[in-house]
Parts: sequence; structure tokens; C-alpha cells
Amino acid sequence: MRNGTASQTATVLIVDDEPSVRGLLSQLLGSNYTCLTVESGEKALTLLETRQPSLIISDINMPGMSGLDLIPKARAVAPDTVVMLISGNQTIENAIDAIRLGAYDFIRKPFELEQVERSEERRVGKECRS
Repeated sequence: MRNGTASQTATVLIVDDEPSVRGLLSQLLGSNYTCLTVESGEKALTLLETRQPSLIISDINMPGMSGLDLIPKARAVAPDTVVMLISGNQTIENAIDAIRLGAYDFIRKPFELEQVERSEERRVGKECRS
């Protein structure tokens, strides 16, 4: 909970160059969260100048700035925002790199919607206990 309000007021920023992935995640999370979507890491950083979402869900592999590059830059601008990465790359190295850079979680594509929900519920549960 933030500021004594229910998680329904939390904002999630979805960063992915694939419109279908942005739409799917927005649809999945939109009933419980305010979802913002952008197609690049650069646009995510611009948005972070005016908005501070509770969570960023970002693809790793995007043209321009990668999700791995986005993590430290987003954390510098919005230190209280949690970053979760998703990727179609199935290597364990990407997951390790993501966690080392400060990502809260790493989810592989194609992902199961339940996996995304469980990860977000864990994050919200952790936030409520803080």
C-alpha cells in the first residue's frame, strides 16, 4: 500500500516495443492498476520525469535503450519504483544480469499471465509489509 490507499491506485509502466505485449499486459493488470505504456526505454525515462509509477515492467531487448540499460537510469530518476524485466531470450545470463542491476524479478516470454500476476502480487505484498 502506498499513502494508505489500495493497490488499485498503484501505477504500472509497461515498456515494450511490441504493441501486442503492451496491450496484453495492460489488459491483464488494468483491472487492478493504472497502466501506462511506452514503446522504448527512452520514452520511459521521459515519462519518469513527471510520473513515478510503483512498478516498471520492461522488455530487455528493444531498439535503442535495452531494458538492462533502463534499470539504473530509472532507479536514479525514480528510486522507489520497482523494475521487473521480461524477455524472449531464454538464457540464465539475462536473468542474472537483470537481478544484479537491481531488477525485482525476471519473467521469460512467452510468459504465462499467472506468472506475471504472482510476481506483481509478491511485490505488492512486500510493499504492504514495509
